[in-house]
Amino acid sequence: MPMHMPGHKRNVSMAGYLKSLGAEIDITEVQGFDNLQNPEGVLKESMEMAAQYFGAKRSFYLVNGSTVGILAGVFALTGEGDTVLIARNCHMSVFNAVTLRKLNASFVEPEYIPEYNIAGSLTPKAVKDALLKNPDIRLVIVTSPSYEGVISDVKGIADVVHSFGASILVDEAHGAHLYGNGVFSGGAVSAGADIVVQSLHKTLPSLTQTAIAHVKDERFVKCFANWLNVFQTSSPSYILLSSIDGCIRILIKEGEKQFKIWQEALNSFEDKIRPLKHLQVLCRKELSSGIYMYDKSKILISTAKSDISGYNLYERLREDFYIEAEMVSHSLCLCMTGMGDSERSLLKLASALVEIDAEIGENIKNPQAIKLPRISMRIAPYKALGYPHKEIALDNSKGKTCAETIYAYPPGVPIAIPGSIITEDVIDAIKASELSGCKLQYSKTSKAKSITICL
Repeated sequence: MPMHMPGHKRNVSMAGYLKSLGAEIDITEVQGFDNLQNPEGVLKESMEMAAQYFGAKRSFYLVNGSTVGILAGVFALTGEGDTVLIARNCHMSVFNAVTLRKLNASFVEPEYIPEYNIAGSLTPKAVKDALLKNPDIRLVIVTSPSYEGVISDVKGIADVVHSFGASILVDEAHGAHLYGNGVFSGGAVSAGADIVVQSLHKTLPSLTQTAIAHVKDERFVKCFANWLNVFQTSSPSYILLSSIDGCIRILIKEGEKQFKIWQEALNSFEDKIRPLKHLQVLCRKELSSGIYMYDKSKILISTAKSDISGYNLYERLREDFYIEAEMVSHSLCLCMTGMGDSERSLLKLASALVEIDAEIGENIKNPQAIKLPRISMRIAPYKALGYPHKEIALDNSKGKTCAETIYAYPPGVPIAIPGSIITEDVIDAIKASELSGCKLQYSKTSKAKSITICL
């Protein structure tokens, strides 16, 4: 008889929603179920199994998503006042971690892919040049694969970073499937990154919010574990933990079979979309210039050469074919695949694209590009948050210091952050995004065509 949390006491007859949500297996840290903050039993054994599969020194289960792993990783690899080098296309969680840790931020630009208007791969040369300019950089933070599926040369970058005595953290939230199989590759753990954070739920059979972090070097294990206990809940969901454990076991026991099924479904999709004339699917045939490697589990569709927008395509897929895409922008529509996909599901998407393509025409105008503006810092983000601020008209903001974060979600890559200089490019990107139908999120501004600045 449970005389402990949770309060539903696994009494699923009490309410229908409890049964449908699996409350009968919702437990807490009772005897025999271990403690996530100090694992010594079944959780420790499961995480050791994961570390062996991914090739890490230690692996840590995350029930607060990849975000908590990013926070703990940044805190473990830096000290207050340090300088970090951030890839421009990093997720908001990276910027939040840098702010919380009171770090100084420097930025490095990945290659740009104009035909798809996305960030390409980050090059070792770009990182080396940045480190030569600022040898005080202690940590380099890279996103690979990106939200759109672009993979960078992490091994080359890691070699450069380590040669300067710095550390490298890779946000691999979209790349947990890049290991242990002959279908996908490009993983950052095997490439030598110091800490790698993955969201299992994005592509593998695990519940939403489940993630995992891998520490490659014994030097950082204890510090990472300590900071993880600061940021991660002390009341973890054992339903989520069971999902992570089950996912790892499937990878080990059935991974080869499941990855082959996934590969065959993707191959069938590629064969089916060969007739496409106006819609373009990134990297189906060959790599674009500026892309080191591409994650073929991502289906990134460009409407730039057609007479419809990404939003039109998204609505057609949703309304006419009952297909819900992952992300949409003015000229892109991203469809993510995962281990749970079947040949049938991917052929349905392919058929929908072929049908839509046959009904649309060619775009005779130059497609509008909304490139992420460069971030130029005037003051550190954490300092900017402490400044008095006010909201002014966007048109009057050029040269001012931004006091807030402005971004589109998804993918959650900021246009501007606290402490950054509001340039003409920033203003143009905000206007172009809103004009295209993209709904931006502002952390402070409440009025249309306004922005909040530091005084």
